[in-house]
Amino acid sequence: FGRWNLSKIQLRLHAPARVFADTPIDLRISLENHRSLFDAYGVEIQLELSKSANIRTHVNWAAAGSSATSKLRGSIPNRGAVSKHPCLLSSSFPLSIFTYQKRIVVSQEILVFPKALVPKEFFASGQTGIR
Repeated sequence: FGRWNLSKIQLRLHAPARVFADTPIDLRISLENHRSLFDAYGVEIQLELSKSANIRTHVNWAAAGSSATSKLRGSIPNRGAVSKHPCLLSSSFPLSIFTYQKRIVVSQEILVFPKALVPKEFFASGQTGIR
């Protein structure tokens, strides 16, 4: 039952296409259960955004043929453009004796721009000596 709990499960990531490095963003992760008879229980999701930021969430229950959505907030520390994000699904259903894992890849193009650098002179108070 443990391996079967993670079968026919697909993740969908809803995130902005363009973000700045180290800037918090809102994202949604939808766990879609494509089985027609049995529900999915107790699924842990560990998503690596751009292979550098770890996002974790937990889905208690997803009905058969339905989905469950988690709203999260996170940030990506490094610049780059990545379209494939590795993900680890794990579950200890049914009796919490064994933990079963499944690795998948979530597709979502995210372009991360470098963090904006503001010159420190903009924050200096008083006279700067420039005329």
